[in-house]
Amino acid sequence: MKKITIVIGLSSLIGLFSETQVLSEINTNTNQYGLHGYVSTTIQQRYMGLPASRELHDGWMAWNELNVNLPEGFFLNVWNTTQLAGHTPLAHGGDELDLTAGWQADLFRGVKFTLAETYMDFYPLGQWWNGDVLATTIRLSKEFSFGNQSIKLEMWIWWIAHSENFEGGSVVLMPNITHKWRKPFGINFLTIRSRHMFVWDDGWVPPRHSSDGLFYRLDAGLDWQLSKHVSLTLPGFIALVPVKDSHDLRDESHTSISASLRFTF
Repeated sequence: MKKITIVIGLSSLIGLFSETQVLSEINTNTNQYGLHGYVSTTIQQRYMGLPASRELHDGWMAWNELNVNLPEGFFLNVWNTTQLAGHTPLAHGGDELDLTAGWQADLFRGVKFTLAETYMDFYPLGQWWNGDVLATTIRLSKEFSFGNQSIKLEMWIWWIAHSENFEGGSVVLMPNITHKWRKPFGINFLTIRSRHMFVWDDGWVPPRHSSDGLFYRLDAGLDWQLSKHVSLTLPGFIALVPVKDSHDLRDESHTSISASLRFTF
C-alpha cells in the first residue's frame, strides 16, 4: 500500500509540473487582465483540520489548490482533498471541497486586512447544503523584515457553522507568527519557513466538540525555488499539540509530513 501511495503521489506532482508548461504559455495573456495567483498540489501524510484541531483522516492524501487574485483586492480560491490511503476517524471520508471568495486591502502602516467567505463541501461531495459548513474569516497581519529574514504577526478570527444553521455557529481564534529565513547559509534558492499558531475554539458542533479547546499548531517547511514560477516544499511538516484537555477526544498530539509543488502566474 505504501508503494502504491508513493507512486500516486509522484504521479500527481509530475502531472502538475507538466501543467506548468501550459500555464507558462498563457501567463502573459492572463496578467494583461490583472489576474495572478498560483496552483499547487500537495501529498500529505494525514489531515489535521485547522479550525477543528482534530485528526480528520489518518492516511495519505492529495491536496490541490487554485488561488486567483482579481483586481481591486478581490480573490477566489478552490481547495480540495482526495484520500489516497488510510482511514477516517469521523464521517469526513477523506474528501473535501472548499470554495472561497474574499477581499484584501492595506489599512495603515503596513497592516493588511482580509475578509473571506468559505463553503466547505464535506464527503459525500456534491450534496450541497446537507451537512456542510460555512465559515467567515477575518485576518489582520503586519510583516517586519530585517535582512534576509522576516516575521509576520497575524490574528485570524473565524465564525464557523453548519450550512443549515449559520446563526448557531462558533468562534475560532488563531493568533500566529510566521518566520521566514531566505537564502540561509548562502543557499540562494532556499527559504526556511515556520508558522507558530495557537488555536482556540468555544466547542463548535460540526466536528463533535463538546467543550472549548486550546491547541498549538506548527506548520514548517523547506521551500525550494526551482525557477521564477515553480517552487517545491520538501519536506513540509505539521504538528498539532493540545494545550488544554477539551474532554472531547482531542487530547492526542498528531504530526504529518508532506511534499508540495506550486506554480505562480
